[in-house]
Amino acid sequence: MDQKEFDKFIEKDDAFDTKKLLEGVDLSRVMEELDLEEILAEYGSHEAPPAPAEDGVWVNEGYVPKPVRPRKERSPRAAVRKEAPPAPEPPAETRPRQEETKEDPRPAEDAPARKASLSEPETWDPEPQALYEPPVPRQEPRGGVPLEDVMAQVVDAVMEEEEARRQVAQPAVRRGLFSRKRRRFEDTEPLYTPPEEEPEEPSYVEDARGEEEEAEEELPERDSGEATGDYHRRYKRLRRRSRPALLLALLACALAGVEYSGAAAGYLEPDAGMALHLGLLLIQCLLCLPVFARAVTELLHRRCQPELLVSLFALAAAADGASFWLDGGRGAQLPLCTVAAAALYLTMRGEMLRLRGLRDSCHMATYDQEPYIVTAVAGGFRKQSSSAEGFIRMTEQESEQRAWYYLLLPVILTACTVFAVLTAVNRFDLDNFFWYWSAILGAASSFAFTAAFGTPLGKLARRLQRDGCAVASYSGAAMMSRKGSMVLTDSDLFPPGTVFMNGMKVYAHDAIQAVSYASSLMTASGCGLRQVFDDLCRSQGGHTYPVEDFSFYQEGGVAGTIRGESVLVGRADFMAQMGVRLPREIKLKTGVFLAVDKELVAVFAVKYMASDNVDAALQAILHNGIRPVFAVRDFNITPALIKRKFRINTKKRCLYPELSDRLALSEEEYESSGRPGALLFRNGLMPYAEVVIGGKRMHGAVRKNCAWALIGSICGTLLAFYLTFVSGYNVLNPAALLIFQLLWSVPAAMINGWVSQY
Repeated sequence: MDQKEFDKFIEKDDAFDTKKLLEGVDLSRVMEELDLEEILAEYGSHEAPPAPAEDGVWVNEGYVPKPVRPRKERSPRAAVRKEAPPAPEPPAETRPRQEETKEDPRPAEDAPARKASLSEPETWDPEPQALYEPPVPRQEPRGGVPLEDVMAQVVDAVMEEEEARRQVAQPAVRRGLFSRKRRRFEDTEPLYTPPEEEPEEPSYVEDARGEEEEAEEELPERDSGEATGDYHRRYKRLRRRSRPALLLALLACALAGVEYSGAAAGYLEPDAGMALHLGLLLIQCLLCLPVFARAVTELLHRRCQPELLVSLFALAAAADGASFWLDGGRGAQLPLCTVAAAALYLTMRGEMLRLRGLRDSCHMATYDQEPYIVTAVAGGFRKQSSSAEGFIRMTEQESEQRAWYYLLLPVILTACTVFAVLTAVNRFDLDNFFWYWSAILGAASSFAFTAAFGTPLGKLARRLQRDGCAVASYSGAAMMSRKGSMVLTDSDLFPPGTVFMNGMKVYAHDAIQAVSYASSLMTASGCGLRQVFDDLCRSQGGHTYPVEDFSFYQEGGVAGTIRGESVLVGRADFMAQMGVRLPREIKLKTGVFLAVDKELVAVFAVKYMASDNVDAALQAILHNGIRPVFAVRDFNITPALIKRKFRINTKKRCLYPELSDRLALSEEEYESSGRPGALLFRNGLMPYAEVVIGGKRMHGAVRKNCAWALIGSICGTLLAFYLTFVSGYNVLNPAALLIFQLLWSVPAAMINGWVSQY
């Protein structure tokens, strides 16, 4: 009820009238016993209460005291108002709201009386007051505190208390020996450190484009037939030149060996021998003109290659031989024409092997058959059926290790020239500058340079071509080396012919319907068993139904709706978890159970056989440090089955992802990097393993060869500079330098032979 109704209730109810309640009670004795001074002496004096507001109520957030005034008799008007029945309340639509009006609800003539009463001094009424004193009507309605403000104050108080509780005094930290004392004005509160984000679990289905895309714009790809023909013509041209160049190099080496042993001392004059060496070197230069052409081409592109070192070495040796022959000898400083002839041939042979490898790789892309491509995904490598677009572009890309040559070979070439000048100036022997220069260049032109790129690519491409596959040259090999995992699907582990039906038993429905239901779910799942059930369905005369609401289960099964019936297919433990009762006599490790509406319909006995090629491929994969990732959809292919069939440890060296990752990696239209690192024209795991292992080995061989060749070049340069500076002519002769270069190339030959041996 509102205030007016409550006032009317108080006025007409005698239960709240104190006078009537205390009729017949003697209060004189009580007033004599109670004295105001005694009460104040006992409880203490207090400050006078604040002056009341206009509405007669002191403003206080807690208790609101009311001023005590002398009791007045009711006016006849109030008595009449008491007897009169209450007027009917107007409807809510027509009743004005009090908070919207600013007018005083009382008559205007009552205002002077109210002001006069407020100005009178307040006195204490000895007569006890009523339990409730009706408030004096006010001019404006009293505004209450909104609930939102109260809640805001409570929340602020709680937050301040919580903040004060957090700011606990830090324990005193013991200062170090060299630490300074903290000043008083310095902030001692610890800095806010954001919470560390928990690392996300690695996912094997993320896009792998980020690390594979290049910043520069890719050039347009050439046709595979055009690229193959170009590399074949260049290879044939070098091959025709390499055979006579090999004979000349062998003849020059044999002649140098005879002269070094002293067997031709009485038969061959030094001038004649020098003329013979010079003639062989000039003929070798004519045969190896492609080496000079490649050196000039790379130099025009501002790139320094080993061909430039060999070409300058051959020219310096020829100039030194000509000056030696024309001057009639100069003592112990023998020209190095033999070493230059051998270096020219080996350099041309390395380029010839590189062109042959590129030709063999590009030739595989000319086949009309749609190949399998090996691309990089977040989980490793993946084999999928696609076109060979982009393979030629990747094949023609240069190796990343060429950048090592571009950086260090100019420094080595400059050092050779500076060392030759220093030696000639120090010895005051400018006439023999070409010998000093050719000696230092010959030591810097390591034979390992010639075997760094061409030999590994040529050997690997020749082997992979016989097996019906190819690697995209150096860029494809680099891609193989970045990943340490291979994604294997159902057909990789158990190719067609290794999984077959061993029998079936039908418990409900007919056999044709049971086989049709099972074949429909297997086809929808895309697992390796679909071919087996398709053959069984055709032999039984059934057909495939469309499947709705198809789903996989982590427990080892699939489910779907066929013709309005709920169909389940899976292992025995999956059926038990789905509430399907199974006979106790059935104990199949690789059985396929079919249930319709949670009722067992049929059981199929499936047998898996391990292939020797798959077993050998898995052993080779694990032996080369590659981890297989089993992205299988067949619920029977579990780590226990793989371990039992192929005798490998699936817990430490293999990876069996979650169901969602396995399904994503085994999708036929899986989005990969789009860069084919290899081509496969044969089914099975062995070709797939060969390209991955071969590419990884080739990339490692190229890196090791480049590093070994650069180390040999630097060591040879420093050693030759020391020997020429101290006049070690007997040590720095053609035979000794040739033996040094051949011995330094032995590790490179061993590394290259290891590329194709797996």
